[in-house]
Formats: sequence, structure tokens, C-alpha cells
Amino acid sequence: MQAFHKSALLRIVLALMLLPVAFTIESPAVEEKEIRLQWAFGALTGPADNPQFLSISNNAVLHSGDRMKLFLQPQTDCHLYLFYRSSQQEWVVMLPAHGSGSRFTAGARITLPQGADWFRLDEVTGIETFYLLASARPLNTLEILCENLSAAAQPERSTVGRQILSEISRLQKKHRTLTAAAERPVRLGGNFRGMNKNIEPELPDISQIAMEISVADFFSRTFTIDHR
Repeated sequence: MQAFHKSALLRIVLALMLLPVAFTIESPAVEEKEIRLQWAFGALTGPADNPQFLSISNNAVLHSGDRMKLFLQPQTDCHLYLFYRSSQQEWVVMLPAHGSGSRFTAGARITLPQGADWFRLDEVTGIETFYLLASARPLNTLEILCENLSAAAQPERSTVGRQILSEISRLQKKHRTLTAAAERPVRLGGNFRGMNKNIEPELPDISQIAMEISVADFFSRTFTIDHR
């Protein structure tokens, strides 16, 4: 009788060992990485001989003929994305540039447009929107959509644009529970380069109005221009 109990117990133990595991081992949480990024969005509005220099933080009212420029400088390695949606619902991928990657190393200085050029608002009015995203890791779905937009013919570009907007909204909702970004003005040495009224107006260095954000993993900001 005792031998039977031992044999039965052994068979039960072996059977249990062969059963599929009924629980799931959770993947370890991905370690958060700090993002520090300096950014500035400046506009020149008013008469060409005496324009007013504005800092755009979220929303702004501008007029045809006004000029705009963006400045970005990551203080930590990160991935940067910048999209523009026109008042006619046309989409442009400004970052990453076509054929280049989204990863930027700490200290890289980015101005859009490059050099001394500024964007100038045309005569087509309406709401124009810029979407800035920074991530400690590549945003793979968004990068695929960037490639799709570059390859799309004109009829399909609006569809891809809606997909980009949907993905941006999804990312913003996903990271909404993260601690809000700490944001502060960047204090730079030297005097502010204002307008030189004696000769030709000197275009300001928009890095002088830069803000620095510090946040874990992900940062997003939307700039809305009411173009009148």
C-alpha cells in the first residue's frame, strides 16, 4: 500500500512538471531616461523696418508677411520630430530630414530654416500648426509614417497626415501620466541682439529666448499659429 502511494505521488509530480506554465512573467519595466532640451520659437511681426520680436510658447496670432524661426539644442542624446500642418491640411516632415535619422547628440544646434533664413507667412490665411516631439527612444511607428509621407503621391498625403496626427495624439495620451516637464528660461551671457535701426534691421538670435525642458522619456508641444 505504501509503495502504491509513493508511485502515484511520483506520477502526479511528473504530470505537473509537464503542464504548460499557467502564469506570465512580466517584462522588467523600461528604465526612464531624462531628456533635456533647449527650444525657442520666435516670430518677427509688424512693419519690415521696425518689426516686433515675439516668443511663441503655444499659440500666436500672426499676419501674412510675418517671419518665424525655430531653434533646438538637445542637452542629452534624444530623438527629435517636428511636423508642420498648413491651413490647407498639407503635411511636411521638418525633422527628421529626409534621408537622415531622428537621433541627435547632446550639443547639436538645429535652426529651422537653416542659417540666416526665416520662414515668411504667405497670403493663404488660416490655422497653421507645428508639432514638436522629443523621445529618449526612437518612435518607430512615427518614423514609418514619416517615410510613408515622403513616398506618398499627392492624393495619399492627406491620409498619411491624418495617421501622423492620430499617432501623435496616441503618444501624448500614453505619456500624459508622466511627471510634467520642468521648464525654465535659459540664461545666456552677453547682450541681447536687438534691432539695429541705424542701418538695416538685424535679425535676432532666437537662441537668446530659449527655454530648457527636463522630463523623463518623452516631451511634446504643439504650436498653433492663427494666420490672419
